[in-house]
Amino acid sequence: MDWFVLNQRRLWGDLGRVLIGGFFKRFGNGPMLLERTGPFVPPFFVPWGPLFSRPVVSDTFKTTLASSGFDELKFRRAIKWKIVRKPWHEWDLAADNPQEMPNNEPSDYVWGRIPNLLTALQMERCWELILPVSQMEYQSVDPDDEDSPNEAVMKKGFEYPRWFYTRKEYGDIVVSPPVRDWLQSTIPEWVQFEPLRYTIA
Repeated sequence: MDWFVLNQRRLWGDLGRVLIGGFFKRFGNGPMLLERTGPFVPPFFVPWGPLFSRPVVSDTFKTTLASSGFDELKFRRAIKWKIVRKPWHEWDLAADNPQEMPNNEPSDYVWGRIPNLLTALQMERCWELILPVSQMEYQSVDPDDEDSPNEAVMKKGFEYPRWFYTRKEYGDIVVSPPVRDWLQSTIPEWVQFEPLRYTIA
């Protein structure tokens, strides 16, 4: 069976990754605290966080997911912690580079700007997408080649869920073919996929 690694839309390298996904922090076991651009929020995005990234969905898309038979999904409210005004979704997304560049690093789109309360209020509510973890080991396809790609080790006979993380830290978001197909038909401009390279053991 094929499995697919789910990613947010790729756009303008790290510049687009910050504009689309932003960042998050978390204190202890508390909720995700979002630091990102607004007021527009994509239906699906993956902010950078400490040690790992976690997917987030907009309030509108959460409703769509909840009514589409994905009963195994759980959600946790994400807090609008630092929201800065940057309507990048109105730029020419087909251009080679964004209309406005950050001062220095891509993170300056967010961390180099002052938060805007009105923008935060105008932005849709967001929800952390809680998925089960099916812990996997990764191994090199060719141990004698340091540039060889890694592949996940899947357990023979184990029934994996339709959506899952491969690790608690530094893992991938993996989905089954029906989920991939559904996402591609529902929000095609905001998701990208690559086949999960894996072996059975």
